[in-house]
Amino acid sequence: MARNVVLFCLDSARKDVFDEAVSRLSARADVSFEQCRAASSWSAPSHASMFTGRLPSQHGVHVHDRSFAKIDRSETVLGDLPDHEALGISANVFVSSAYGFDDWFDEFVEVSTGKRFTGGIDPNEFYVECEVSGVRRHAGFLRAALAHDHPLQSLANGTLATLNVLTRDAPIPKLLDDGANTIVRESKRLTDAAEEPFFLFTNLEDTHMPHRPVWAYERDYDAPADWSSDDSEIWDVVEDIDGHEEYLRRFRELYAASTSYVDRKLDALVEHIQYESDHETTFIVTGDHGENLGSEADEHLLGHKSSLSEGVLHVPFLLINPPAGYEQRETDYFSHLDLATLIPALARGETPDVFRDRIPAEIVGMSPGPEPPDRHEYWDRAIRCAYDGETRWVWDSLGNRERIEIDHDRPCWQTVAEEDVSIPEWATALFDGPIDQYKAEAEKAADAVDVDAATEQRLEDLGYV
Repeated sequence: MARNVVLFCLDSARKDVFDEAVSRLSARADVSFEQCRAASSWSAPSHASMFTGRLPSQHGVHVHDRSFAKIDRSETVLGDLPDHEALGISANVFVSSAYGFDDWFDEFVEVSTGKRFTGGIDPNEFYVECEVSGVRRHAGFLRAALAHDHPLQSLANGTLATLNVLTRDAPIPKLLDDGANTIVRESKRLTDAAEEPFFLFTNLEDTHMPHRPVWAYERDYDAPADWSSDDSEIWDVVEDIDGHEEYLRRFRELYAASTSYVDRKLDALVEHIQYESDHETTFIVTGDHGENLGSEADEHLLGHKSSLSEGVLHVPFLLINPPAGYEQRETDYFSHLDLATLIPALARGETPDVFRDRIPAEIVGMSPGPEPPDRHEYWDRAIRCAYDGETRWVWDSLGNRERIEIDHDRPCWQTVAEEDVSIPEWATALFDGPIDQYKAEAEKAADAVDVDAATEQRLEDLGYV
C-alpha cells in the first residue's frame, strides 16, 4: 500500500539550534540525516531545488526571476506521485500564488497574519486595497465580511487582525503567532478530507525574522515583552557586531524559542495524522535553509542574505515513521536536491541510497530585503560551493575563491583555511557553465514578478521591502 508523505519545512531552521531547541520531534524521529545541506540560501530558489532536484542556475528560480510558473508540475517531485493528492499550505509569501507555487498542488492554502481562518476575507489585503480611510474603511470591511460566503471567519479575521495591530506596540508579548496554529488546523482539515494517499507540504514562517516574544512561547528568553529584532537594522548590526551583543543574545534566544514552539505544534499534528490516517505516513522535517547568527563561524553575518555559510546551508533532516532500511543516524552527505528522489521512494515504501560523497549549493545574487549601505556588487554576487569530506570549496562571480574547513561533529561551524585557492575541476563540474557567465546572463534576462499591494505589505512585514 502506498504511503502518505508529509514534508514540514521550517523556514530558516539551522541544524545546531534545531538540535538544541527541538525535543518532541527529535524524540519521535526514527532517522536523522546528520549532514543534510540546503541547495540555496533563501526561500524561492531553495524550494524550487527541493521540488525539482536541480540547482538555481538549472531551474531558473532566483533573485532575477522569482516565478515558479516556468516549471511544470510534471518536472517536480509531484509528477512522480501520480496517485497522491497534492496538498500545500504555506505562510511564506515567496512560496505562494503570488509567484505561481500553488499551481503544482491539487489544493493549496495560503496563511498570513491577517488570515487566521483561511475561508474568510484577509483584512490586511482588504485594507491595503481599500480606496477610502477611517470609519468608512472599517464599515466597508464589515459589509464585505457579512456578505462573504464565510462571514463568521471573515469577522474573526478582522477582530484578530485589529487585536494584533492594537497590541503591536504594547509592553506585552505578541498574542498571536506567525501562522503555526493556522497551519496545524488547516493541515488537519486537508488531511482528514483527503482521499489517501496524499502528499502534504507545509512551510512554517514562525522561525523566520522578525523575532519578537510571543505569548505561547514556553522557552526562556531575556528579551523584554515588547522587544523586536526590527528594533535595529540588520546591516547596522553586521557593521558593528561587538556593539550589539545584547541584541544578538536576544535575537538568538527568540530564534530558539520560535523553533521550540513550532516543535510543540508539529508534534501534535504528527500525532493527529498518524491516528486519523488509514495509510502509513512518513514525515520529513527540515528547513529550506538556515540562518546566520552573527558569530565568527557565520562570518559575522545576520540573517541569510548573500551567504553560503554553514549556518545557512547545514539544516536538520528528520524522518518519522519511514520504511525500514536507514540507520538511526546517517552521517554521509544528503542534499535537498535529492528530495526529488527520496519522496517518491518513501511513498512506495522504499529507502533508496540518496547519499553522496560530494554535493553542491548555489545562490545567483542578493536575495530580496533591505540592501547594505555600500558594496552592492559584492553582496549581489553569485556564489557556489562544493562539499568533499570536511572541506568546502567556495567561489563567486567576482573571482573570490576559498577553501573552508568544517567539522561534521560541530553543526554549522566553519573556518576559512585558505584564500585565493584553485577550485578543483570536480567542484566546478557539479555546475552547468562558469559562474560569472551565468550571473551575467541571469541579470540580462531578469524578469520581475508583479505582485499586488497586499503581497507587497506581507513582504514588508517580513523585512523584504
